[in-house]
Amino acid sequence: MKKKLVFILQTAIWAILWITLAIGVGFFFLHTSQALQARIPLDYGEGPLLNQARWLAEGRPIYRADINDYPFTIANYPPLYPLAVSLVGRYLGFSYETGRMVSAMATLGCGLALMLIVLQTTGDRVASLVAGALFFSFPYVIFWGSLGRVDMLALAFSLWGIWAAIRWPNSLAGTGVSLLFLLAAIFTRQSYLLAAPLAVVVHLATGNGRRALFFALALGISVLAIGGILCWRTEGGFFIHTIVANANTFMPSLVLSAWLVATIVYAPLIVVIFWEFLHYARQPEKRPWFAIAYLIGGTLSGLTVGKVGSNVNYLLEWLASMGLLAGMALARWHRELPRALCSLLLLTFSFQILWSLYWGQFVTLGVWSRRALEPEMPQLEEIVCSVPGPVLADEMMSLLVVCGRDILLQPFEFTRLAKEGRWDQTRVVEDIQSGKFRLILIKKGPLTNGVKGGWTPEMWAAIQEHYEPVTVLADTTVYAVRAGGTR
Repeated sequence: MKKKLVFILQTAIWAILWITLAIGVGFFFLHTSQALQARIPLDYGEGPLLNQARWLAEGRPIYRADINDYPFTIANYPPLYPLAVSLVGRYLGFSYETGRMVSAMATLGCGLALMLIVLQTTGDRVASLVAGALFFSFPYVIFWGSLGRVDMLALAFSLWGIWAAIRWPNSLAGTGVSLLFLLAAIFTRQSYLLAAPLAVVVHLATGNGRRALFFALALGISVLAIGGILCWRTEGGFFIHTIVANANTFMPSLVLSAWLVATIVYAPLIVVIFWEFLHYARQPEKRPWFAIAYLIGGTLSGLTVGKVGSNVNYLLEWLASMGLLAGMALARWHRELPRALCSLLLLTFSFQILWSLYWGQFVTLGVWSRRALEPEMPQLEEIVCSVPGPVLADEMMSLLVVCGRDILLQPFEFTRLAKEGRWDQTRVVEDIQSGKFRLILIKKGPLTNGVKGGWTPEMWAAIQEHYEPVTVLADTTVYAVRAGGTR
């Protein structure tokens, strides 16, 4: 009778886990579906990347060495993501969902890579499946996984690079495949130079120190060579855009707030990982060194969330490493510990999913609030697409690309450069004063010290003096030149 009760209890706990995993994964697919259907910009950064993809499809440069002439745009990242989006755009057109499709597919690739890494290292199919499903249930992954941004493609490349190194640790061809994947990750987003390469080097070093050294040298030389070629071909523009203009102000307060929130949202999982580290401390021969290195690298990369303009995407590598260690923990507990303790781990995972989905609402529900504005988008599109002459925008930059227009100014990036004395805004201010731009689209919202956050005080003052609001659509105020040009 007692064994029967234990069996029923075990079955119920596993059922709870699978149900909660299904809820998390289901919410991921629901959110992704909503994002792909959204006919409205979901993030400021989508517009510049979509613009870059269209330029690449048209054979136009995105890393212009001269950032003191129109168009005032910054390509913050290496070219692989906009190249991927440009390939999709050539066949399907450049619309709001073009970049999101690439990101959504990359996110699925991330989950599959995590599953294969756990399976390769533990041989436990159930643990690998749980690790993948857990990753999809993370709110930060749900939110960022369907935005037209570079991060998920970079993460996918990096995870497949780790998998290749683990799958073929003693094969020169396997090492070469891993190298290619990691190079693809780095030239999708430059911050991916740390965590995954560190994990691969540490993994290779545990079996063959000479191969690890060779791999590290090959990766470093390849990065310098490819970066050098890009700088040469763009006359230094690649370096200016991805390094110089990308060096945002660092604020420790942003680091503290981001990690405090992440600690709350992922507290149950953090407890599990801490428990595993206590086990590794007692049995050093069983330490999964590559996974520990990946967690350390992901945490260090996550500290750069203190850059102005950062978001939860800076914590994605940390989350991937947590999901990886969680899967490996489940496999170990399954093998080594009593069923009662293993049941405790299963309940912790279930609680983590429900807890994080609850606390993660502040990021995951954004697409729903944006989609509520969609009914007004056709009218706004008609206004912007039909007006002759140049148009400026902040959050609605994607709309300019959808209308076939060039983005002439990225307000946030150049406002920051102007504040730091690295860009002269005189020409743009004078063009606003002269009424050069037929329309200026500005997101509604509170002023900061009487100024819109994405615009310099001088730009905002010129807009206020020479333009007037003519309508408000989709949470966006449309400004047109005042009658007579001034007040």
